[in-house]
Amino acid sequence: MQKYSPNAYNSQTIAPQPPAKAKRLLSKLLSAGQAALPFHRTHQQIPQSILEDMTPEHWREMEQEDDGDFQYNWNEQFIQIYVPQLWGRLYLFLAALAKVIVLYISVIVLIGQIILIPASNYDIPAFISSSILYLEWIFLPCALIWAQFELSTNFRTNLWFLRPRLLFEFNRQTGMVTLYRPGRLVRFSHPFVEFDCVLTSAPTQLGFMRYGLMLVHRYQGYRRGIPAALLLSKRSEPRDEMLRLWNFIQCYMDVSQPLPDMLALEAGRLNDPTTAKVDKKTGRTPRYWRDMDDETYYRSITQSINHDDSY
Repeated sequence: MQKYSPNAYNSQTIAPQPPAKAKRLLSKLLSAGQAALPFHRTHQQIPQSILEDMTPEHWREMEQEDDGDFQYNWNEQFIQIYVPQLWGRLYLFLAALAKVIVLYISVIVLIGQIILIPASNYDIPAFISSSILYLEWIFLPCALIWAQFELSTNFRTNLWFLRPRLLFEFNRQTGMVTLYRPGRLVRFSHPFVEFDCVLTSAPTQLGFMRYGLMLVHRYQGYRRGIPAALLLSKRSEPRDEMLRLWNFIQCYMDVSQPLPDMLALEAGRLNDPTTAKVDKKTGRTPRYWRDMDDETYYRSITQSINHDDSY
């Protein structure tokens, strides 16, 4: 069983924090009308989109594929968030474009050339020559790009630039929050209690409000913060979901409380000291969520969400 670091976040023993000095990013956010959210004593409240992001059947399939050695980037030690690399995004765009050219554009071009044969006085050599040029310079390169993408996807042999990069990490054991540069280089890393949480909002082109959640270091003048809203699978979520997310983050980092009771973190409950004690006392089934069928799972989380009226 893993042990907590002396610096792990404990809501029951928070040392007095010094006043803030440099707050360039925080001041900018707050001056734009954004709201700062306070630390508070949390409870087992989880955003709906996190609960619906994975089902028990999907989890069991991943366990079977990895022969029981399945490792998830949400566990009792840390929550890691990955984002696509820039070159990977460009490659995915090119692969999608190549597929369209091979399956659709090429057929249109071929039909167009056949239709134009009579207009060229049945110049068959010219038709063959232009077709060969199209095959060599357009069709074959696109076919190779699309084929490589399909093979790498089916056999899980993605090129390095297709693999997502680690953006940030919440570490429950050490109490640290870390933002990474490309190549897993640390941009900054500080204790969780030194961050201020800001609820951001901005209108969309259609006039709807789009909310976000940003963790900003209280004492350093960093121009970047932790985009905590990326923990949610959907880009746009209502305000209440963001408030639940802040509650969830605090609950996860707080070693005085058990891990949030959810599917993605269930496998690590026995390895977390506080959670293991609580589960032993309550007699919780170790695979309560993972052995559940999907229909029962959705019914259970729907009931828990409907009963949640904290916000």
